[in-house]
Amino acid sequence: MITVKHIDASETYLLRQKVLRPNQSLEDCKYDSDYETDAFHLGAFLYDELVSIASFSKEIHPDLQAGTHYRLREMATLPNFRNQHAGSSLIRKAEQVLQEREANILWCNARIITND
Repeated sequence: MITVKHIDASETYLLRQKVLRPNQSLEDCKYDSDYETDAFHLGAFLYDELVSIASFSKEIHPDLQAGTHYRLREMATLPNFRNQHAGSSLIRKAEQVLQEREANILWCNARIITND
């Protein structure tokens, strides 16, 4: 069973490196926005193992309407745990947190990966 909890930014770095940035150092997986006042990080756990992470920070997207914007950045799931609802569980929890913070826009950039 997947459990989602708030975690410290430092708990996201290893998964970020392993899944998203395998050719970069652990230090390169840290961002200034990780410790901003309004930032938060979520971890999805299967029993006691952290299997998926997502980081959110208050950041205005210049092309979107006015409001309270949050950016989703650095979402990752360990390959062996994909398709087990870890990512969707993170998003559902994030929606609750963002609603409490009266955020009305969540945005992100995404990679497109093809198997050509």
